[in-house]
Amino acid sequence: APLASAARLDAAPRTMLTRRRLLTAATLTAPVLALPALAGCAGERAATVPMQALEDRAPASPGERALLVFLPGAQESPPDIVAQGFVRMLRERGIAADVLVADAHLGYFRQRSVLERLHDDVIGPALAREPRPLWLAGISLGGLGALLYASQADGVVRAPVAGVLSIAPFLGEQPVVDEVIAAGGLMAWSPPAQTAERDFSRRLLAWLRGYGDPARVASRPPLWLGYGDRDGFAEKNALVGRALPADRLIVAPGGHTWAPWRQIWGTMLDRAPLPRLRV
Repeated sequence: APLASAARLDAAPRTMLTRRRLLTAATLTAPVLALPALAGCAGERAATVPMQALEDRAPASPGERALLVFLPGAQESPPDIVAQGFVRMLRERGIAADVLVADAHLGYFRQRSVLERLHDDVIGPALAREPRPLWLAGISLGGLGALLYASQADGVVRAPVAGVLSIAPFLGEQPVVDEVIAAGGLMAWSPPAQTAERDFSRRLLAWLRGYGDPARVASRPPLWLGYGDRDGFAEKNALVGRALPADRLIVAPGGHTWAPWRQIWGTMLDRAPLPRLRV
């Protein structure tokens, strides 16, 4: 596949990426995800087809390797994730994972095509070339995207997910969160038996509720969740965090900014059972 040529992607530091490619695939027919408007997000870019991604392949090594797909936040792009050291931190730990930073920006969410494009243009082609365990990671809007893909929120079964690393994810609209809080928390809340396709907040929270249910947790990929203690999403994230094992919840000092995100990312990489390079 050709190198990514979009100016925003081409700005990534060359020393941090070993290979950069524009990943493409034939368009497949699939339902699209219904999402409401996300208030307070950055200006939109066009949801181009195919979705682009930056790739950093792990050094050659015997043994298992994984595919880790990282989704930036609404105000970030793939080069920002690289420039802020997220790929470098993974490499410093000797993690045997090929990394794809997908340009899954707000335009795809508005167009309700983010899961379709993420799979058809990024994840699907990468796994077709080399089947590997799939890990998903994301920040803010990207953290939401990772959870939506893992939860099959639009009813489409795609690639199985080995684990999710979600940093300060947007989890839902405030009235729905207030409903959960009024019920006494996520595990005390009783989600409706049926939810509208567009009601992604309740659908996602109902799926996340399963992490606190011994009868359902085994059917979900392992989830690591982190957020800053002064993050605007802290209250929402804490609702889910209480359903997780203590070692899968990371709370760092700070708000919705790079410093706590990097601290959380480092802790997640240390704790998650991602494969390591062998000498």
